Amino acid sequence: MPELDARADARGERIDLDLTLVGTAESVPHARVLRRRSSTPKSATDGLVVLDLADLFTQAGDPWPEVRRQRYLVLNTLAEGGMVQAELAAYVGAGGAVEQVVITAYDRTSDGVRVVRIDQVSRVVTTGGATEIFQRIGAAPETSAGTFTASGGQVVWSAGAVTLAVDYDRREDQETVSTVLEEGGARVRFSTRADGEDIRVTDYRASFNPDTGEWTRTLRIADEERSSKAPRGALDPGPTRFPSSAARGLEPGTTYYYAAFAATSGAFAAKPFATAAATATASYGGGDLLYRLLPEAHRFFDEREAAQAGAGQLRRFLRIFGDGVDLARSTAEGLLSLHDVITVDAAHLPRLAAWIGWEPDRTLAEEVQRTDILAAPEIFGTVGTIPNLTSLVSRVTGYECDVKEFVNNVFMTNAPETSRHVQVYQAINTGAGFGAPGPQANLYPPSNEPAITQAWPDAFDGEPSAAIGPGGSVWLFWHAHRAAAGRPGRRRVWAQRLKGLDPAPIDVLGDLPDDPGFVDEGPAALFDGARMWLFWSSNRGKTTDLWARTFTGDLATRSAAVRLTSHAAPDARPAAARDTSGRIWVFWESRRRGPTDIWAISTADGVTWDKPVRVTSGDARDQMPAAVIDPAGVLRLFWSADRGDRSVILQTKRTGAGFGAPEEVVSAAPGVRNEAPAAVVWNGNVWLLWCSNQGGRFRIWARVQAGGTVWGTSFLAIGRLSNDRDPAPVLDGAALSLFFSSREGGERFQSRTVDTASPAGKLALKTMHRHADRMHYTYDTRRAKESFYARDAVGIYLRASGVPDVEQRQAVTRAGAFVAPFRPLQMRLVWILERADGSIEAVQSDG
Repeated sequence: MPELDARADARGERIDLDLTLVGTAESVPHARVLRRRSSTPKSATDGLVVLDLADLFTQAGDPWPEVRRQRYLVLNTLAEGGMVQAELAAYVGAGGAVEQVVITAYDRTSDGVRVVRIDQVSRVVTTGGATEIFQRIGAAPETSAGTFTASGGQVVWSAGAVTLAVDYDRREDQETVSTVLEEGGARVRFSTRADGEDIRVTDYRASFNPDTGEWTRTLRIADEERSSKAPRGALDPGPTRFPSSAARGLEPGTTYYYAAFAATSGAFAAKPFATAAATATASYGGGDLLYRLLPEAHRFFDEREAAQAGAGQLRRFLRIFGDGVDLARSTAEGLLSLHDVITVDAAHLPRLAAWIGWEPDRTLAEEVQRTDILAAPEIFGTVGTIPNLTSLVSRVTGYECDVKEFVNNVFMTNAPETSRHVQVYQAINTGAGFGAPGPQANLYPPSNEPAITQAWPDAFDGEPSAAIGPGGSVWLFWHAHRAAAGRPGRRRVWAQRLKGLDPAPIDVLGDLPDDPGFVDEGPAALFDGARMWLFWSSNRGKTTDLWARTFTGDLATRSAAVRLTSHAAPDARPAAARDTSGRIWVFWESRRRGPTDIWAISTADGVTWDKPVRVTSGDARDQMPAAVIDPAGVLRLFWSADRGDRSVILQTKRTGAGFGAPEEVVSAAPGVRNEAPAAVVWNGNVWLLWCSNQGGRFRIWARVQAGGTVWGTSFLAIGRLSNDRDPAPVLDGAALSLFFSSREGGERFQSRTVDTASPAGKLALKTMHRHADRMHYTYDTRRAKESFYARDAVGIYLRASGVPDVEQRQAVTRAGAFVAPFRPLQMRLVWILERADGSIEAVQSDG
């Protein structure tokens, strides 16, 4: 049976490997051993090649007398020993001439590695940095097989019409020489040197058992090839407890992981047939220390002459014991790393995990196990929550996962459960007041009910912003949790040109790099006569900052996203306006000073932005800015100012080079919050709209300044008691169109009866048992896997497209055991597989 054993060499900075191969074939098997730090190599290309038997022997089974190898590396990568970009390997035959050349080079076109093997080599000519390979096939004339050129940090391989060019950081030369130790080649030693030092010595022995008909091949590999990212000869600092001044081989204190792979018909197996790991030790000069402790008389007679210095018999004898002392000390020094989850030998990870009550999944890669242990305390802090369950299941299965609490589907008579559902509503004022509001018809076509955003009670479309674009088109932006962007959980910016220009909402940031932790929100739209500007806040730059991009003609023609701010304090809720000179102003709220203030930034050309300036300096919170150019061409800024027990609306005007003193335009009684102001000029008057909880729930209020001079009395613009917020007015022809966020649609998710024969009822039945199911059912008292609708049932929906059914069920069983210790006692988990054809299947119930 094949075996692989690894152990630290007592002399330090070296690991000795023993590999045993047993088989019936007389030919040398194709086996490869690779090395990595931190984790075991996962494939035959995942690591530094320590041994490749096919590279040491000819096809006839004889060892190559010499192999000369030039390797061209890219450093500062995660690849062990650096990333090989190109390699030129020349195989020298018994007569001393090159018989075979193998060219390896990275191909940018295919994003893969191309290997060119040249047999029947007639000669190799090297001139400067160019090596030309010639070959003669049979009686044919000699021809050039190609030229390998390395110069100026670039390697170029040219062969006929094929040209490959790659860049590199460092060249590394290796030479492997074989020595036959026994007649017939049954025992061979391969010595590999680089820069005048042995980096690997391999002893190969083959024996045949006539009784069993088996060949047993044993290999002992002395591995001391330094895989530092620094050039050979440069000393790595290394851990201070290990001497780095003498570093010549493997890094002391580092655990190296080895894996052996076998190949059949030239293709390597997907998994290793043997693995091993060992920690390299250091050489402290223990033998010389013992020698120095001897009486001087012994040292005098041992090394009497200068030529004997450092090589006396007694000194060499004590070095044998000194190596043992160094090995013991290195092992003791290594104890300090036992608590380091990143560097500790993976064999100790289960013990580290046990200290904090974590049970690692040993089927996962070592890097994942290490990450799990580091993240375990945070996971423990979220036990019993949906994010905790989602992360645990996704971690152990690798599948897309959604979690649903079926308690929200249980019918209740006297305690209907509330919904956080929010939609964008619209109301139109043609001059006689705002008409009856309703869900914006383009965003929510009635024919799609309920298979759209409003099918999610905890999803929302909020904080709308509208602008009139080319040809009088209405462009509407908002942030949303939408199914098309993944299950509800984080905000993204969406947009739609209304009145049929865009048939469906569009994720206008979908082309940007994405991450589950990114949140894009608070859009603000502005048309400058040629382009539609979008400003929003996002944490995609690690801190929450303002971003911008433009659209030309439609939502598909968009510019690159530009980051406008980069302060450590969060910048959010932008508002924009364009003054009479064409300068674009962007205002936002920020806590750069401590209390929240309104800040501003502007640009005259849309490319170069001025330095941000602070506009307000309130005692508590100045937030939610809005801007408008009044009939007199004056830039006005409105915002909500916190007064402790109330909030009011203030305004300031830009006069000359700065903004004037704030003045209060909407006052408030104790307990009243006036928030989210928005302003527009309609029929020569300034319309100010905001939301206020005056009278109970938040509703939309308005105040008009006639001719831009005299403010009228505040009045209810939208008078329903349905929690309406975030007004966004825009002139649509002669009418004033008002968009706002409303919770009115959430009532559909409260317990009620449904006519299943109606179109809406039929669509509702199609969502039954699914993640989008928002209907209400009587309590199910059973505990079977098909019993969803109970207060303790939590559904886990898994999607694994292309994974065999048996493998999916095994993953569910494994995940169930992994999650069990974190499952609250009152919770029952229902595991549900979502098929590619749209069907679902409950496969397991835990608890």
